Amino acid sequence: MALATQWAAFTGLWYADMKATAAGWTPMWYSQYRFYLSILVGTCIIGTLAGTSYLGPSQSHSMALKELQQLRHERERRLKEERDTPVAPGEVGSVSGEEEGADAYVLIKHAPEKDKDKDKKKQEDKKE
Repeated sequence: MALATQWAAFTGLWYADMKATAAGWTPMWYSQYRFYLSILVGTCIIGTLAGTSYLGPSQSHSMALKELQQLRHERERRLKEERDTPVAPGEVGSVSGEEEGADAYVLIKHAPEKDKDKDKKKQEDKKE
């Protein structure tokens, strides 16, 4: 949009300079000089507009955008996995802090696993 505005403004200035030359405010050669300069600049601006609309963003930008999107998807996937993964795997239970002699009302502890309890009992029975 900025290049189109710049082209329109440059063309408007060329028209104003043509009127100023016709009024005698500038030398006669200035109008011809300004005409060719305006053609050159206008062609460059229109070429830039056409090139960017045809080619789109530069290839390096599109690759960077693609990599950025991949990184965002990977981050979202990892965050979802982290939310779904428990912080303390296994059973968790609470114990009265007063019974344990702690300076808290409630203690959160891992509940003993059933298989480990069975293994401990078997080992104790073998020792006896």
